[in-house]
Amino acid sequence: YYSLLIQKAGLATFLLALFLMLASRLHPQQSRSFQLTHSVGLGVVLGLLVLTRENALLWIPLIPIWLFIAMGRPLEVGDAKLEGRNSIAPNQRTSPRWPLTLAYVFGLALVLFPVAARNASLGGEWSPTTFQSGPNFYIGNSAEANGIYVALVPGHETPEYERSDAQQLAEEATGRELTPREVSRFWFGRAWSDIRKSPTRWIRLMALKTAMVVNQYEVPDVESYSLHRAVSPPLRWLGAVWHFGILFPLAIFGFATTAWKPRSTGLLLVLALSMIAAVAMFFILGRYRFPLVPLLLPVAANGVWNLGWMVRHREFHRWAVITVGLLAIGIANFPLHQEQSLNANALANAGAAAGKSGDFDVSIEWLEKSIALEPESPVPHYNLAGAYLMTDKVDAAIEQLMIAKSLDPNLVEVDRTLGSLLERQGKTDRALYHYREALRVNPTDQSSIEAIHRLTEQP
Repeated sequence: YYSLLIQKAGLATFLLALFLMLASRLHPQQSRSFQLTHSVGLGVVLGLLVLTRENALLWIPLIPIWLFIAMGRPLEVGDAKLEGRNSIAPNQRTSPRWPLTLAYVFGLALVLFPVAARNASLGGEWSPTTFQSGPNFYIGNSAEANGIYVALVPGHETPEYERSDAQQLAEEATGRELTPREVSRFWFGRAWSDIRKSPTRWIRLMALKTAMVVNQYEVPDVESYSLHRAVSPPLRWLGAVWHFGILFPLAIFGFATTAWKPRSTGLLLVLALSMIAAVAMFFILGRYRFPLVPLLLPVAANGVWNLGWMVRHREFHRWAVITVGLLAIGIANFPLHQEQSLNANALANAGAAAGKSGDFDVSIEWLEKSIALEPESPVPHYNLAGAYLMTDKVDAAIEQLMIAKSLDPNLVEVDRTLGSLLERQGKTDRALYHYREALRVNPTDQSSIEAIHRLTEQP
C-alpha cells in the first residue's frame, strides 16, 4: 500500500533496502577496497534516506559504532562463505577501522553538505533538513498531546498551514520575527516546559506512543489505509491476514530465537529499536513507522521458520520464547487508537480533496459519511458547507456553518464565511456579528477588518 502511493514512503523503502543490502555485504574478510567503497555507499544511501525520512538522522552516529564492532570480529558459524577476488584470508583482520568510518562520513557529506549549503544560501541557516522538528515535537509531547497529529490551529490540519502556523504563533508569543531555527527552538522549549511540569504524564504518554508505533492500526495522514481498504478488494482481503499486528509478533519471535547470532540480527535490532524511539518521540502516523517494515521482514521470516521447526519437533517447553511472542501479539493487536474518529478524519480529508478537484457530489458523499461517524467534529461541517456552496445550496451551507460554529466558536474561517454569506443576503447585523467574532479570534484578520469598515461606513 505505502510503496504504491505517490509519496516519499515508497522511495524511503527502496533506499532502506539498498542500505541493508550494502551493510549485509560488509565483512571483516572482504578486501580493503571493497570495504571502503561499500562504506562510502552506506553514507551516500543513508544521506539520501535522511532527506526522505528525517528520523533516520538518529542512525547517523550508530553506523560507525556498528562498523567498529562488526568489522572487528571473525565470521560466525552459518554466515555465507566469501569467495572471489574481494575476499582475503579468514585469519586476517582489517583493522584499523577508522578508514571505514571516514569513508562513511565522506559518503554522508557528499549528499548532505550540498543540501545544507543550499538551505544556507536561501534561508541563511545551515541545515540538511527542514526545521519542523520543534513544532512536531510539541505536537507529540505537549500537555494536550494524545499520540497522534493535532494541528496547532484548529481547522488547519492540512500541510500548507503547518509551517506558517508554527511561525506565526511563535512570533506572536515572542513579539518579534524569528528565523526557522528559532521557531523550532521555541516549540522545543514549550514542549520541554510541559514535560517538566508533569513528568509522570509524559512517561505514560511515551509508553502509549511506543505501543502505538507497533500497533496493527495504520494511523491515517493525507492518505488513509482504512479508506483505501474500503474500496479496494485486494487490500481488504490481504489486510485481513497480513498487517503490522502479525508482522511485529513474528519479528519479535525471530529476534528471540536468533539472539545468539548478533551478527545476523544485531544491526536490524538496533535500527528497529532506534526507529521505534524516533517515531515515538514525536507523534504517530502509519507512514512514519513504515521504515520498520524492511527491518522486521527478514527477522519475521526467520521467526516463521523457527516457529515451524518448534511445531515439527514439538519444542513447546521453551516458555520464555513463547511468552515473549504472546506478549507481542497482545501489544500489537490491542485497540489503542480511537479508530472511529481517525476514520472519520480520513473520510473528511477525502471529501475535501474531492471538493478541491471539482468533484462536489463525491465530496458531499464522503463528508456526510465523516459526519455520520463523528458528528462533533466541526471541520467536516465547514468543508461540507463549501461543497454545498459550490453546488448553489446556500441555505444548506449556512446551516452547516452554524453547526460548525456551535461546535467550535474559535474557527476564524467559519465566522468569516458566514459573514460573507449573510452580507450577500443583506443581513448586515448578523454579518457584522460574525466578522467581529472572526476578529475576536484573530485580531489581524484583514478581510474581516475591511468587511466591518465597509458595512459600518454604509449610509
